[in-house]
Amino acid sequence: MAYLTGMDGAITLPTGYNAKISTWSATVSRVSLDMTSLGEGMKNRTMGIIDMVGSAGGHMTRDVGSSTPGYVKMKELNNLAGDSITLTHLPDPDGGSATKACSIAGTCIIDNIAVTSDVNGDATITFNFMLSGGAAPTVLWEE
Repeated sequence: MAYLTGMDGAITLPTGYNAKISTWSATVSRVSLDMTSLGEGMKNRTMGIIDMVGSAGGHMTRDVGSSTPGYVKMKELNNLAGDSITLTHLPDPDGGSATKACSIAGTCIIDNIAVTSDVNGDATITFNFMLSGGAAPTVLWEE
């Protein structure tokens, strides 16, 4: 049995969002709809639509080509449907391969960018994203 570690993680953000990413998280959920009607003695629920929300964080970059964090990309009105984001765990500590990777991918919008600067040296950035585009996330898991 191979165990996944955070050190072997990776993320692919859409073009225009730049940072040295050191952490990411995602929550895939499905809405529960209450279908209980008057006179029923117990709850009656059904499953609704699937959603995914998450974030990716790390350190801002500068002084290299295409280093801006993504504010310009957020302003593009022709990009309202979102772009592909792929969150990956690579079981092989030497970088793994696409056929051995465990990943979650989906079309997402980045709805906010948060930046911080600390006097002790950290200048961090967080991209928050949510599922868009009308399709459930694609999960690939090496078994």
